[in-house]
Amino acid sequence: MAETQSVTYAAQLAAQNKAGSMIADAALISGKPQYLQCHVTTPAGTGAADTILLGFLPAGAVVLPGASSICIPSASGAGTLSIGVAGTAAAIAAGVSVASAGTFKLTSVVPSFENTTRQAVVATLSAAVTAAKELYINIAYVFAE
Repeated sequence: MAETQSVTYAAQLAAQNKAGSMIADAALISGKPQYLQCHVTTPAGTGAADTILLGFLPAGAVVLPGASSICIPSASGAGTLSIGVAGTAAAIAAGVSVASAGTFKLTSVVPSFENTTRQAVVATLSAAVTAAKELYINIAYVFAE
């Protein structure tokens, strides 16, 4: 099983290593919707059960699946992907098809996912994805009060 990092994840990881941590106190951020915007170019050999590290959600973030989306500029394979966190692979979205080009709303198995600790968001693939295909994933969230 291979693991790929999105541009967003790599940048956040580098910033964490420089600054020590991201903002941990949700009260320091406004209550307006925020977005985790991720761009991934799939590497050659990406296959079933591979994961893509998308980025980090801060502690206290509540994901808004209906305001979240994935954009696939061109068909990327025949499989699906699930988006979640460690231990809950489909907490944010399940079975998102990468077979067709377009922009799709994310659907969740729960109305909203509340992230209680800062953790990485992971996309898990169900089948091989064509190399050098781009995926743009936008995860909307607000902070729990």
